[in-house]
Amino acid sequence: MKILEIRNFKHKDKPQAWLLYDQDTETFQIEIQAEADPWKLPASLFGWAMQKKYTLNSKESLQFVQERIIPAERQNIISILNGRVYREWDMLAVNQGRCVQDDFELIPVHFDDLPEEIKRRI
Repeated sequence: MKILEIRNFKHKDKPQAWLLYDQDTETFQIEIQAEADPWKLPASLFGWAMQKKYTLNSKESLQFVQERIIPAERQNIISILNGRVYREWDMLAVNQGRCVQDDFELIPVHFDDLPEEIKRRI
């Protein structure tokens, strides 16, 4: 499993959400800390935090990922990838999950770096 903290690169705030990627199933999961300040999260996670939903399923998490990467439908994407298979994870890794719509990036971390609350959930 790969773990990425969702961090605002312009501020020194502690991360309040993490993106997990299971390479075997090629699925994503987002974990948001229960005490997260919704205003310090990416806009697409704001609503979930306000609803007090802190674990996003693979479909909800994939929506977050797809907002941050080159779409699979982009014209000539296979040519751009030199014939390689399109994978969301690969697209995400290329730009560290940065998006022009906010100041967040995805930084790899180890399981031991996670808060205890998140470790218990995954």
